[in-house]
Amino acid sequence: MNKDKNNKTRCTKNNYQLTAEQVAGIVGCSVSYVKKIRSGAVNMESKLAKKVLSVDTIAESGKSLLIQEIEKLVKLPA
Repeated sequence: MNKDKNNKTRCTKNNYQLTAEQVAGIVGCSVSYVKKIRSGAVNMESKLAKKVLSVDTIAESGKSLLIQEIEKLVKLPA
């Protein structure tokens, strides 16, 4: 059985902290537009694309900060 490794999927490779639906609700655009931005199918220089990318960046950095604060509060045994 030979699997074709060149099959393209519609899902993005990155693991985003927020779903496309959540980002679309925050930014005020459609879910499909968020998915297109994340896959790189649209111009990344537009105002809306920059907003979507900013929300994704803030969500990722917020998660990192939250993990750091939890580690400070709870000293996990090594």
